[in-house]
Amino acid sequence: MKVYKIFLSKPKENFYHLTKEEQDTFWTKMRETLAEVGGRRLLTCDCRWATEQWRAFGITEYPNIEAAQKHARAQEELGAFRYFDGVTYMGTARPKYENMRWETD
Repeated sequence: MKVYKIFLSKPKENFYHLTKEEQDTFWTKMRETLAEVGGRRLLTCDCRWATEQWRAFGITEYPNIEAAQKHARAQEELGAFRYFDGVTYMGTARPKYENMRWETD
C-alpha cells in the first residue's frame, strides 16, 4: 500500500556553511536515496513568502511503509537532520465516499 509523506522544512545554519558544491552533492544524494527505495517526490513548494516558519513544503510518495523507513535511515546517514528542521505527517490515501463533503472530484 502506498504511503504519502507531507513535509515542512527549513534549513539550519549548518546548511548555509556548506559550499555550493557540497550543497549540490547533498541534494544529488538525497534524490538518489529516494529513487533507491522506490519513492518519488510529487510536489515541492517554496512557501517562504507565505510563512516565516518554513522555507518549503512538499509531498513524497513511497511504495510502502518499509520504503519510507529505509529512506528515513538513509537521510539520517546523509546527515539531513543536521542541516534541516522539519515536521512530517504520513498517511495512506482514503477511499472516496459519496457523502464526503470536502471531496472535490
